[in-house]
Amino acid sequence: MTKSNNVKWWRGKMRIPARIKRYEQALHDFAKKKMKKAKRKPTKKLVKVKIIYYLGTKRRKDLQNLPKTTMDALNEAVYVDDSQVHELSITKKLDRKNPRIRIIVQEMSDPAWSKG
Repeated sequence: MTKSNNVKWWRGKMRIPARIKRYEQALHDFAKKKMKKAKRKPTKKLVKVKIIYYLGTKRRKDLQNLPKTTMDALNEAVYVDDSQVHELSITKKLDRKNPRIRIIVQEMSDPAWSKG
């Protein structure tokens, strides 16, 4: 689900539909559970993220709109804030039998950014 195509503006305020909020919360809870199982806390380091979307239909989805909801859902679960993402790889594939998302997050170091 993408926020980009579902956000509505009303009286100058952004309104995110309930189904998008539920999806984002479910993804956040799942990521938090996985991190707890791995005995890890959200990292404060720079990260690189690889996301593979296995879509259930050929219905058109803009690749650049897909990661916004995913990245926001990982805030405070996998990393402190999605501004820590310095490298991003996004792929979409078709899997009618098992639509899903595969997310790989790796800590990285970049001395130029680490010096403040």
